[in-house]
Amino acid sequence: MLVQKESLLGMKNDDWGGKTIGADEPVIKFPVEKKPYNGGMVNYFRDVTTGSAMTLNAPINGIALMKIFKTLKSKGVTVEQIYKMIDMFAHEIKQTPLPQDVPTWKGFASRLDSLKKKVDTPIAKFDYSEYTVDKRLKRGSND
Repeated sequence: MLVQKESLLGMKNDDWGGKTIGADEPVIKFPVEKKPYNGGMVNYFRDVTTGSAMTLNAPINGIALMKIFKTLKSKGVTVEQIYKMIDMFAHEIKQTPLPQDVPTWKGFASRLDSLKKKVDTPIAKFDYSEYTVDKRLKRGSND
């Protein structure tokens, strides 16, 4: 009768010290850090800024945008901040559209400094835990 034993590596060995049939060596996978791809941000920019079917084939210089994103990252801007900048720009051009002769990517490139300032300024958070109500506004007050 063959007795299966568990080895230190988790492989089953038979009585004679060999590997069981079909057993594989354990594979050690090392974690690989994946950097965000600038082309994905270009696609996101295209999706966010082109709102209608008329602008589906809008001219967007992907290579120039990738260079812009690369320089922003080298200056210490995080990927999340770049996505926020793209969202803010898309919101701004919906409010006040760009002139006809200015492509969207050039408009984005011209507003980088102002968008970066808007992303860096923290949004004021209000604390509503200690509010008081005027006693004249309370129910049942006859004053």
